[in-house]
Amino acid sequence: MVEAWIVEWCDPDPWLYAYVCEQFVSSPFWSVVFLADMIAAWVIVVVLYRQRQYDKASKNAYLTLSRAARARRLWQILGTVSRLTSLTATTAGTSLAVGHPMLRWKEAWDRVAVARKDRKHFLERRDFHLPGVIGRAIQPWLAVAVTLLIALELHAFFIIGVPWFEFGDMAWCIVEAFGVCFSMRIYIDYARTSLMDPGSPGESAASSRLNGRGDMELGSLAHETPRCRYCRGPKPPRTHHCRVCRRCVLKMDHHCPFVNNCIGERNYKHFLMFLAELVIGCIAVSISLAPQVPYIIMPGTPPMLTFARRLHVGLCFLVAVIFTCLLGPFFYLHFQLLLINQTTLEQSRIRERIQTRKNSSIANAKSVSNDSNNRCNAERCGSNNRGAIENFADVCGAPPAKCRHCLEWLFLHIVPGHVAKMAKRNM
Repeated sequence: MVEAWIVEWCDPDPWLYAYVCEQFVSSPFWSVVFLADMIAAWVIVVVLYRQRQYDKASKNAYLTLSRAARARRLWQILGTVSRLTSLTATTAGTSLAVGHPMLRWKEAWDRVAVARKDRKHFLERRDFHLPGVIGRAIQPWLAVAVTLLIALELHAFFIIGVPWFEFGDMAWCIVEAFGVCFSMRIYIDYARTSLMDPGSPGESAASSRLNGRGDMELGSLAHETPRCRYCRGPKPPRTHHCRVCRRCVLKMDHHCPFVNNCIGERNYKHFLMFLAELVIGCIAVSISLAPQVPYIIMPGTPPMLTFARRLHVGLCFLVAVIFTCLLGPFFYLHFQLLLINQTTLEQSRIRERIQTRKNSSIANAKSVSNDSNNRCNAERCGSNNRGAIENFADVCGAPPAKCRHCLEWLFLHIVPGHVAKMAKRNM
């Protein structure tokens, strides 16, 4: 029985594919266990490598200073700790042991030492960020899985779905040419979204003079430009730090694990196009496989399909329908955010602020209506919102002048009413 399944499922032409397919069909459980072990081993190696990098960077940052600078810094820390200890011993009141002043000062010194140790551990955990390291190790596997899943759906469309309709030569050439171009476009936009730099804030000449990883105990420099508290880089407006990528991203929308990259100012256009192409492709695959679904549900109905063919068609059709239902609303949400020039992070903060205001007794949450929420959204995005067409042009490029009014009318009628009001505020 197993040999029949191997012959039915595995094509013997590519020897590597045939070997992997044979191993998986003959023992699927142990194949999955082996794959899980490989991923777990890879995650452990990446975590250990990241720990080595962190220790090496900390050591190099300390050794780059001269001996005089290191001694000066240690004396400054000692002076700061002594002042904190004296202040604690003076203001702690009855929380310290009553007795000789030296005993009180020693106990205050121990408390400050414990506090400094806890702070050091907190900063190490914050900078290392184990969940981000694990996510960074797993995400390349997710990217490979997405690539293979797209290839599986394209294979089902070209090999199983389209030949079922028995098109003529001319129609088949047109469908094949369009499908090949569309498939290439999906992979090109996916590669651009995944490999392109999402945008990093530049270091200005004024801020470069102040570039330095200061010590919170010693205070910060006066007139210091806004900087990220994680990477200490410049932080212009609408810039956020991604703890997975360990860098600041301009106009950061979110970090997408399925593309193994952040979505920011430079690759947001390709991300939107990739989402739109996936939705259109999933709809096309669902339509091409839909006529074969009744023969899967009723296997005795001619034409008779093999078990492998029925499972292949059913699995690809189900995946296409599920991803259409998931990615369709997701793309629609990002299209709304595009028209009002907001990011997902900004939108989530607005919702948190509204929810906090609703739950607050001072704000009289019970009287807050949807109109006030819409006004809050409009006020929040007012500084960035320049109108639907201008916001669209900033990301996707300026449309032809003859099509601006038509696109404006279309955009404002396919989004909800409150989004349309915000989108045409400054038009």
